[in-house]
Amino acid sequence: MHFFIPGTHPELSKAELIALDPSLSFSVSTDEVLVGELSRPAGEVLNASAGIVKAGVIFSAVETYDKKTIASILAATIEPGRGKLHIGVSVYDGDNATFRDVQKDSSRLGLELKSFLKESGRSVRLVTSREPTLSTVVVQKNHLLKSGVEFVLVVTPEKILLGETTFVQDFEAWGTRDYGRPARDAKSGMLPPKLARLMVNLTQVNPRGARLWDPFCGSGTILMEAALLGCTQIVGSDLSEKAVADTERNMRWLEHHEKTGSEVTTLVHDAREPLPEELGTFELIVAEGYLGPSRRLNPEEASREIEELYQESLPQILSKLNASGTAIIAIPFFQTGQKKQFLHIETPKGFTMERGLLYARPHQRIGREILKLRRK
Repeated sequence: MHFFIPGTHPELSKAELIALDPSLSFSVSTDEVLVGELSRPAGEVLNASAGIVKAGVIFSAVETYDKKTIASILAATIEPGRGKLHIGVSVYDGDNATFRDVQKDSSRLGLELKSFLKESGRSVRLVTSREPTLSTVVVQKNHLLKSGVEFVLVVTPEKILLGETTFVQDFEAWGTRDYGRPARDAKSGMLPPKLARLMVNLTQVNPRGARLWDPFCGSGTILMEAALLGCTQIVGSDLSEKAVADTERNMRWLEHHEKTGSEVTTLVHDAREPLPEELGTFELIVAEGYLGPSRRLNPEEASREIEELYQESLPQILSKLNASGTAIIAIPFFQTGQKKQFLHIETPKGFTMERGLLYARPHQRIGREILKLRRK
C-alpha cells in the first residue's frame, strides 16, 4: 500500500493519480494525504505525476499512539550500518480530529527513535522543520532518501498507518523549467509547468509515441511537458507571432538539455480557422485557452468576449481530435470574494464534456476551469 502527499490543489492531484492509474482507489482521502494500492509500477506513476509532491510505502499500523511502541517499530526497519544516519518524522491527517496531538508530538517521537537507534550503536541526526511536516526541499537537502529515512504517520479514524517516504518531487527541475527557460512573458499569462503536465496526464492517453496539439501554445509550456512525457510529434500554434517565436526558443532550449527527440512543428494560426490538413489528427489536444482581455473588464463583459471565442474555436479544434483521443482545455473563471462566475460553454455536438476541476491561487481574480472532451 502507498501513501501520496498532494500539492497545493488536492482535488487536481487526486484526479491526476486516477488518470495515471484508473484502477486506483483510496482507503484514505483527505486534502493532506491519499492512501491506496497502485496497479502500475510506482516509479512510472510518480515520475510522470505533477500533482504528487511526496509518496512512499505503508509498512505497518498501530491501534493507538504510543511513542515508545511506534519508535521501536520504526527502529526495527532500519538495517545495521556505519556512518551517520539522518532521520525525520512527518504526521498527516487521515481524517482524524486528534491528529494534531500526534503531529505536535512528532519531535518527541523523533527523539525517542533517535534514542533507540543510538542504543544500537548508530550515529543519528534528527531532521526537523519549523513547518508541521517536512517539505520536499527539507527531505532532499538533508539527503533523507539517500543517506537516511523519513518516516510518515497517517492518523486515520481507526488506526495510525506507518510508512516510509520513497519519492519526493524534484523541485529544482520544475523550477528550472519555470524560471530558467529563455522565453517567459508575464503579460500574456504564464501557465505553471506543473499544471501543464497535470493537464496532459488528465487525458488518460498514453503520451509515449502519441501526437499532441496545443492550439494556444503561448510560450510552449504544454509542449515542453508533453515532450518530457514521451510525445513524439508535437504541434504548437498561436495567433501571436511572438508566442510562436517564444515556443521555438523554449523547445530548442529543452531539447539541448533533455534530448527528448520529439518532432516539433510550430505555426502562427487562428484557432477559429481550420488547421492545415497535412498536420493530420491528434490523440491529445491540450491547451490553456484565452483567459480574457488585459484591460480590467467586469466578469460579465469579459465572459461574453471569451465565450464568443470558444463558441467559434472549439468546433475547429475538436475536429482534429481522433476517434480515441481526448482534449483537455483550461478556460477562465472569475472570482469576486467567495463568488465564482463560470463561462457558459455548450457541449459541442458529438462530444461529451466533463467540468468541475479548478485551479486557482488565493486572491487571484481569474482562475482556471479544466474541461475534458471526448468523442461520443
